[in-house]
Amino acid sequence: MADETIVNGVFDDRTVEIGHYEATDSKNISVLMQKVEALEQEKLQLETDKAELTKEMETLGHKATRAVGLETEFSRLKLELIGNQEANAELVELNRVVEEMKEREGEKGLKLETVEKERNLLLQLREEREERENKIDELEERIREREGEIRVLKEKIGDFQGEIGEKEGAIRELNGKIGELEGVVMRTKMDMEKGEKERGELEIVKNELEGLLKKSESRVKEMENKVNLLEEEVQVKKEITVNGVHGKEPMVLDRGVIVDGENGWMNLKVEWPVAASVGAVAVLGAVCYFRYARET
Repeated sequence: MADETIVNGVFDDRTVEIGHYEATDSKNISVLMQKVEALEQEKLQLETDKAELTKEMETLGHKATRAVGLETEFSRLKLELIGNQEANAELVELNRVVEEMKEREGEKGLKLETVEKERNLLLQLREEREERENKIDELEERIREREGEIRVLKEKIGDFQGEIGEKEGAIRELNGKIGELEGVVMRTKMDMEKGEKERGELEIVKNELEGLLKKSESRVKEMENKVNLLEEEVQVKKEITVNGVHGKEPMVLDRGVIVDGENGWMNLKVEWPVAASVGAVAVLGAVCYFRYARET
């Protein structure tokens, strides 16, 4: 019974240890799955931020395209200004010619009406030139403003690109962590499956040992009964021997030996060593079996 208690105690401890490992592994898997979900949410948020930054960059690209168009218009107006300057030179030349013509007409006595018309025409051309110059100045101012806006937009684009790079790096890092956590989860599940398998094997071994223990107990009880019978037989033979020595009535033993005088005494001498040997062998066998049962 002490052996059964020890065996049961060992297996109970193993069962408690296995249950503790199962609870710990389940808790670890739950924590890891929560971390994986949190990292997935952070990854989705980073991808959303990246999409918004990409959209803003597209808007900035449209503005940059518009600024390029303004620069093209500025170049065209600048060419027109150069052309107007050349026209102005021609006007100066025409004015000089008109003045010469006035002098000639004055000399020839022509009327000043024609000269005045030409002068008015020159003045009109000058006003148009001034208007164009003012328009060019206005466009140059607008271009400078657009260039400033373009510089600011380029700086923002650079900042956005840096942020996008950081977000992509964070996403790669999160993907790496998610992969590591998924690997840990897989290893933990494999360990749990291995533990379940070992637990089943231990249960089988436990059941086999319990069966062997029951068989051993049955054999021990059987041996104890045999030992008790042998002890009773030895005790009876001792009493018969003592009675024969003191000259009491002959007695018949369970083996059919008659104790009566010298012949009975001789017969008892023959049976007693045999009985003693059988009893000693039985007792020795029982002791050896008990020691073997306790060691196993």
